[in-house]
Amino acid sequence: MIRRRHGGGWLLITQDDHARLSGELAGRIGNTDFEALASRAVLGIGLHDAGWPIHDDQPTLDSKNLPLDIFETSREIGVTVWADSTRRAAEVDPYAG
Repeated sequence: MIRRRHGGGWLLITQDDHARLSGELAGRIGNTDFEALASRAVLGIGLHDAGWPIHDDQPTLDSKNLPLDIFETSREIGVTVWADSTRRAAEVDPYAG
C-alpha cells in the first residue's frame, strides 16, 4: 500500500495498481532515441507487485489504525508478498516471473 496525505485525508494506492500503472507507462517507452521495451519486459514490470493483494486487500494497520505504507511493512510481509508476486507473474509468463 502506498499511503500519502491528500487534503484532509489519505490517498491509498495498492501495490498491484502501482505495478500495473508502471507496466502501462513502460509499454509507452520508445521513440527515435529510445528503443521500445520488449513486451515480456513490460509484462514483468506490470506484474512486479502481483502478490501484494494478499496484504493490501486486508492491510496490516499501524498504531493510528492506518494501513501500513510499503516502507513500514515488516520484512516477513515483504518476503511473503514478493514471493507470491514472483509465483503469480511466472504463472502468466516464466520470463515475467
